[in-house]
Amino acid sequence: MIPRFDEYKKKHAVLSQDVIDLGLERITDILAKLGHPERTLRIIHVAGTNGKGSTIAFLQSLLTNHGYTTGVFTSPSVIDVHDQIRHDGVLITEREMDALFERVKTIEGIEKLTDFELLTVLALLQFKRWNVDYVLLETGLGGKRDSTNVVTPILSVITSIALDHTALLGNTIEEIAAEKGGIIKKGVPVVLGKMPEEAMDVLYHIAEQQRAPIRMYNREFKAYGEAYRGKGHYEWGARLLQGTHQVYNAALAIAGLELLQIPLEQEKVARAIETATYAYRFEQVREHVWLDGAHNPAAAQALVRTIREQFGEEAKVDIAFGILARKDVQSVVTILEEVAASLTFIEFEHDEALQKEQLEKISSNVPIATKNVSEIKKMMNTSRESPLIITGSLYLLQSM
Repeated sequence: MIPRFDEYKKKHAVLSQDVIDLGLERITDILAKLGHPERTLRIIHVAGTNGKGSTIAFLQSLLTNHGYTTGVFTSPSVIDVHDQIRHDGVLITEREMDALFERVKTIEGIEKLTDFELLTVLALLQFKRWNVDYVLLETGLGGKRDSTNVVTPILSVITSIALDHTALLGNTIEEIAAEKGGIIKKGVPVVLGKMPEEAMDVLYHIAEQQRAPIRMYNREFKAYGEAYRGKGHYEWGARLLQGTHQVYNAALAIAGLELLQIPLEQEKVARAIETATYAYRFEQVREHVWLDGAHNPAAAQALVRTIREQFGEEAKVDIAFGILARKDVQSVVTILEEVAASLTFIEFEHDEALQKEQLEKISSNVPIATKNVSEIKKMMNTSRESPLIITGSLYLLQSM
């Protein structure tokens, strides 16, 4: 469920479906009836297991600092549906959302869309109304059959490939790479981030078939320390987005804009990388309290690396986590306990949230306590000296 989306649906009597049902037929039909607003937009399409949101944050910061306007569509929401559609970092307003619903509510077949398909349609309509220079479009799930793949972008970006959503996307790295590689279009340039060699091979083959110009991490570009080397060479200082993995995301964003032949300036690149922000990416919200959206093993490993970078190789921190039951919970817990002084399981409201009785099947070398969201909020607001990391699900962090 998308927070506050149902309020708009009820207010305007729009009956889309709150389900996951991948495919492009329904959204293609509706966009045709709307005159294909997506065809007027210059879109950068971003897919990947992890790093999509952060890469988009760097892309937006780079474009903004070089004088371009942006429309951004990301998921899931941070607070509610408004933060999923943004113009130069500013959230879509209630009045704008109302106008969009009024525009689409009488279109035949609108009730057949899933909620995410409907939201994708609304975002594309609004980006046309805003007349932005560039649209940064994040896939919702996978790539090939995701509703955002209805577009033909000017650039495709695939950030990373790891095992996640295996029931829908495939059980191997190669299968997931093939699904996400579905966003690669004929003749459209593509940039690939740091990922396993077997994933890179699959995506390279798809790009060759599509005759898509391609740039690959560690081949045409790379990051080292706080610097980038590709077509150009750029350096920057301390970043608001913490963690070594964010250097790779920053490099991916720069490489993408280079591939589009957008002129970049050292001073503006440095400012863009240093000041880019994105919610729930090792975000400090209180003294000694951080929120991070790690929700699969690869993201948990990145979080552990960041914790060690911030607090020392031997550091132990308090970790509180809530997670969806369909995730690889055992692997995530095993990874997190490497740096856990304590582990606390958080019960939170979501149809797919892991329940306490399901947690009993998970083994851990660190005893796991259980608390609800209210109790965790009290922990956050209590004076403490040891770091507290809250993680496991973006849906959990919405309630923090």
